[in-house]
Formats: sequence, C-alpha cells, structure tokens
Amino acid sequence: MNTVVHKELHNLWGGKVIVDEIRQFADDRGMLCEIWRVDDDKEKSVPPLMSYWSVTNPFVMRGPHEHTAQCDWFVTWFSRMVYQLYNPHTGEMFHFITEPNKVYRVKVDVGIIHSYRNLELRPATTGNFPSALFMGQDKKSPIDEIRHEEKLKKDLTTYVVLGAGGRLGKAIVDYLYKNIGCHSYHVIPVFEKMKDVDDVETFFDVLLAAKPELDIKNVKIINCAALTDVQKLQEYSSDVKWVNVDMPYNIASRCALAGCQFIQISSDYVYREGDQSVYTRSKKDMEHSLRIFSPSARIVRVANLFSMDPLDTHNILSKLKEAVKAGKAITYDPDQKVYPTDVARAAWAIINFIDLNEAKECSVHGNEMTVAEICTKLGCTNLVTKKSGIEYNHSAFLKGAWSLDCSDSINKKLE
Repeated sequence: MNTVVHKELHNLWGGKVIVDEIRQFADDRGMLCEIWRVDDDKEKSVPPLMSYWSVTNPFVMRGPHEHTAQCDWFVTWFSRMVYQLYNPHTGEMFHFITEPNKVYRVKVDVGIIHSYRNLELRPATTGNFPSALFMGQDKKSPIDEIRHEEKLKKDLTTYVVLGAGGRLGKAIVDYLYKNIGCHSYHVIPVFEKMKDVDDVETFFDVLLAAKPELDIKNVKIINCAALTDVQKLQEYSSDVKWVNVDMPYNIASRCALAGCQFIQISSDYVYREGDQSVYTRSKKDMEHSLRIFSPSARIVRVANLFSMDPLDTHNILSKLKEAVKAGKAITYDPDQKVYPTDVARAAWAIINFIDLNEAKECSVHGNEMTVAEICTKLGCTNLVTKKSGIEYNHSAFLKGAWSLDCSDSINKKLE
C-alpha cells in the first residue's frame, strides 16, 4: 500500500534509483505536497534520519559522489534540475530532467555515484532526506562520502545544448549522457528561450559565473533552437527573424568574445532554389550572417529529421503515414529527393563532427528516398505528381556529408 500520493516514473537497478512525481494538492489558499510518510511501503526499509535543503546556483553541479551506507531521497522543488546517476557495477549512466512546474523525489541508494545540476537561470532549491546522520551521532564519525569531484580534470569539455527541449536537442543530450561514463565531460541542457539581446547577455553572464568546474575555453555551445514548423510560418515576422537569424548571430558573436566554440544547426533547405518560404529564407539569411560576421562559427545541416518517439508527429514520415491512414491524396514533386534521418543517428554524427573534424561546415543525412518510395512502403497508391518549380542542389548538400544508414529505423517508423 502506498499512502504517499506519488506517481513512479522510473525504477532502475533493482530499486537503487527511483524517480517519483509527487502529487500537488491545490486550493484557493495555495498548494501542499506529502513528501514522506512512515507508513509508505516504499520508504519503510530506508527511512530518513535527518533533512536538509540546499540552494544551487545557476548551471552549477553538486557532486558527483557516492555513499557506502547511506541512501538519499532528493526532492526537487519547482525547478529544472538534471540528475546524473552512474552505476559503477553496470557502467550505465541514467539522467533525469525535472520540469519546473512539478515536484519530484529521487531515491539514490548505496553505491550509486550521483550528482545534480541546476538548469535554471536562477538559484534552485533541493531537499535531501538521507537515511543516515551527517558525520554520525553528535557529528563524531567520519563523513560517509566518496567524492569524485576531486577526480574530475579541470579541462573537461562542457557541451551546452540550446533548444534542449526540441527533437534534435533532446537527442543530442540523450546521446551525450549515454556516453558520459562517470562524468568524463559536462553537459548543460538549456531550455530557456532567449527573447532578445539582453537574454543572450544574461545567459552568458550566468554561464561565465558557473564555477568552479566550467572553463569557458573548453565550452562548446550547440544551438538547436529554431522556429521550424514550416506549415505555420506564413510571414517573415520579427519572431522568425530573431530566433532563426539574429539570435544565432548574437550567440556566435558572444562565443567569439568569450573564446568558446559555437556550432549552429541548420537545414538542407538552404540548398533549395526557388523556394521563397519563410523557413528557407530565414535559414539562408542565418548562414549568410554567420559567414560574414562570425567566421569562427561552425554549421551543421540536417535533413528530414524523425525520431522513434510516437509523440513526434511533425516529421515527414509521420505526416505521410497519417495521410495514408486517412486515405488522402498525396501530391509530390517527382524530382524532389528526401533524406529521412534518424535523429538519434544524427546526434551521434553531430557530436563526432564537432569533436573530430576541423571543417567549418558539414551536412548530415539519411538514406536517399523519394516521397513515392516512402508511400509505396506504406501501401499508398493515391499519389499525384506536381512540379513545384523548386530545384535542389543535391551535389552541394552531399559534398563532405556524414551519410547515415537509417534503413532499419525508417522501416520501424513506417510500421
């Protein structure tokens, strides 16, 4: 019987790590949460003996460390934190990012190397309910803590991923954490939206103040943030211009001033001739701006991204699939080729390009296909051809590109 009102989100390594979302009880007075009850089955075996609350500065990480006899129950209170949990016995890293409008409790058992980082641009509050007294009874015992912070090299790379909530940003963050080991580099996913130049300055002020482990010279900022919904972008508004053109330029300029790397994610749409859509024009303007005014910036173009996430319904594969299910006629340009690209594979290619390649620009794409070929896989015969008048410079896009074999994941997505 669970008397604490919570929803279990993750249970890993035989219960060594458990993530709960705590239910909020709200009325016109405000809100309350039940954090702990002694009659809850989940906590009976490892009840807390004390509690403390900490405030963590923006982008700063606490840990990593582990305990030999202590179990921690962390509570994240209305903030965005990333918990990094490493199992030295299996060599696996698990990360969990909290949402700022919710309350979470994270159990970390004995022997799990753990840390958490504040992803907010403001200080964030975290509670801990450990199963042992700090320094023992009357603080007369040694501290039960194996600290790994001191083992971290001071020149570790820090990957800062802007637009971490989007399809590609999430995939890059997931890839980095999957391969981080016991903290062999730093990862800072950024979900904050920068609305103007002042927000860019604030972001860099916070980043530069994130001590002690961050060295700005070893920071690589990857900008995945963009307005990408092609169907809804009807006019070249100030919002489109800021997010897709001016913001990348301002971030790139600030990176050059600080001495860190800037990598901008672009699109294969820049090779479309005769396409006057807002999205295509904004991407071309962005690349032109970076080449002229921020020559140290690096550009990675991606094509037709899709993921295996069932909630990802904006990519070409999902759109065609839904059209086929609805029995709609599909109009397409017979001369247009598409390159459906598994976003997880793209994340791998992007990080490898950043780390291993000195080239300024690169393209990342999946297997070459046509809309007709995709529809054939879906059993669709209701096809209508129509010349779009748009030409695509395939040779320029494919030159020096990372070509990814996405056959299996394409077939899985189309099933």
